[in-house]
Amino acid sequence: MQQILLPRLHSPKVSGRWSHIEEQAYEYGQVYDSYFATEENWKRFRARGMDGLISYRRLGKYVKVIGGLLASDEEKPGLLQEYNKQADSFGLLTSFYNVTERDVE
Repeated sequence: MQQILLPRLHSPKVSGRWSHIEEQAYEYGQVYDSYFATEENWKRFRARGMDGLISYRRLGKYVKVIGGLLASDEEKPGLLQEYNKQADSFGLLTSFYNVTERDVE
């Protein structure tokens, strides 16, 4: 009797780091491209002592932030301030895309 071997279906191993990023995109993402933060080729900025993040792509001195600030409303000002300090210290020019009306100010 021949046994048919079916492919095993399983979920890929996801590290706690990736699942946390996905949770942040789900909870704090306000625009469709917030999930780019979960993609491997995107970089992420985190400020020490804060839970939020900013996902971006960099080309030389130019930085494109996509998907908004993935943080609570209380953390957003501090996260942005820390990001700006770091970007300024490296002479980076940042463009933010898909910023919500609420976050513009």
